[in-house]
Amino acid sequence: MIAQVAVTERGNGPGWASYLPEAAREPLTEEEVILMAVGEVRAGVNLDELGEDDVRVDGEKVTIALPEARILSVAMDEERTGLYDRDRGLLRIRGDDALLEEARDDAIPKIEAAAEENDLMEQAQTNAEDAIRTLVTTLGYEEVVFE
Repeated sequence: MIAQVAVTERGNGPGWASYLPEAAREPLTEEEVILMAVGEVRAGVNLDELGEDDVRVDGEKVTIALPEARILSVAMDEERTGLYDRDRGLLRIRGDDALLEEARDDAIPKIEAAAEENDLMEQAQTNAEDAIRTLVTTLGYEEVVFE
């Protein structure tokens, strides 16, 4: 699944900004970056977790205690991820690259959360069950039940 999220980070400005009156700090020195992050999330069932006791055969019926689907990997697409907006204070000449790095670091958990909100686990579980059901029925079994 491909997920896209917006990540916002705010910075307080350089150390000398603390000498400014509080009301002037934000418009003059604070910075905000918005990163549009795109990532790929892969989910599935780890069949290595399936033990002998998890598969029972009773005549033409096979019962499988399949492990729960989980996220297997999350990777940011560097080519499609980029800075969407950067708002610098009036006295801030150069942007703070550390803020952009913080936004990138925060993107991976947000991409993972977006995938979970979009029922990726249920879809992965269904796909695994369908693939295993197809395999088992081609072996000649009539019924496949998942627990």
